[in-house]
Amino acid sequence: MSENVKAEIEARAEVDEWKKVRDFLKKQFDSLKIEDEKYKKNMILVCEEIFSNIINHAYADKKGRISISVGKERQTQIEKEVEMLSIVFKDKGIKFNPLQSKPGKISGKAIERKIGGMGLHMAKSMVDEIEYQNINGENVLKLTKTL
Repeated sequence: MSENVKAEIEARAEVDEWKKVRDFLKKQFDSLKIEDEKYKKNMILVCEEIFSNIINHAYADKKGRISISVGKERQTQIEKEVEMLSIVFKDKGIKFNPLQSKPGKISGKAIERKIGGMGLHMAKSMVDEIEYQNINGENVLKLTKTL
């Protein structure tokens, strides 16, 4: 797996930083020549969910920073080379592996459901692969989706 293009931004783990991050993502999607508007909107939605989860859960009431990098990779799948969008989130907040979390309850009345879990479930369903590692106390979450 090799990355062709990569750009990175660092933001405070605060809600008002989302606009800066969203604008960065849009700019990177344009520089990677991603033209499918639905694809871009879906990836922005996924990234917003991940960003907000880091703010609310990794840092809770503490101050912190989030690093986001965007790149294009080539992967060989069934004897065919495929281009993939790669988005990596890094934070030094509370250790949390989202791949081990249970999805929120989707049956029954909305008013009776516990809050939480649905956004992460949505994010998982909208990308091809999610990888998580904790490296030297840093949460590293990598999203990949076929271009």
